[in-house]
Amino acid sequence: MAKLEATAKLLPPYAPKDHWFETLWQKLRKPTWKEVQKTKLRIVTFNYDRCLEGYLAKLASNHYGISEKVASRWLKQELIAHVHGTLGQYEYGKMIWLRPKRVLEGITGLGNSISSIVVISEARPRTKEFIRARKWISHAKRLGFLGFGFHNENMKRLGIEPGAESLAHVTYLTHTSKGLSRYDRGRIYISYFRPHDLHDSHKATSISQLVREFVYAY
Repeated sequence: MAKLEATAKLLPPYAPKDHWFETLWQKLRKPTWKEVQKTKLRIVTFNYDRCLEGYLAKLASNHYGISEKVASRWLKQELIAHVHGTLGQYEYGKMIWLRPKRVLEGITGLGNSISSIVVISEARPRTKEFIRARKWISHAKRLGFLGFGFHNENMKRLGIEPGAESLAHVTYLTHTSKGLSRYDRGRIYISYFRPHDLHDSHKATSISQLVREFVYAY
């Protein structure tokens, strides 16, 4: 997994064709770093990898002449919440494994990586990251779910209960639905999204298009 987190694979000439990270960066980019930090965008992720913050930190460092340490610290504290933990921290322009004293003998970093992640059955809704995620969601006017499975327990931990009240404050709601059956999409809509005018983001031809429509339509 660590090898797959290489930031170089996200930059030209190796950047993916459907590069939604780049689309997101174009939205975040402002004339100054100070203005970037005023963004109202927040990202809650259940993924362990740190590719997104690695990519954004490198571009912010190059574009604004700040250190990757400064950029990654802001990303960690203000922009991205990893509610199920990470494979470690992204700081100082490289991936840092957590708890170095617990590295498995002969397998550098693997022990720390394992100790840093949280599987769904072990997740606690009162952790700092979950509390932060619920706060962000409770204040959101626009809410988008990208590659999310809508597990009932995960929705509950995010403060989203069945019924219209949980998301009554949201004015724009969108989500991807790849891998979900028509029945599941209907169940999710009835349980969590009704009576919202749900934007059928599954009709987008790419993830980049979905992200562009979501973050640019303020």
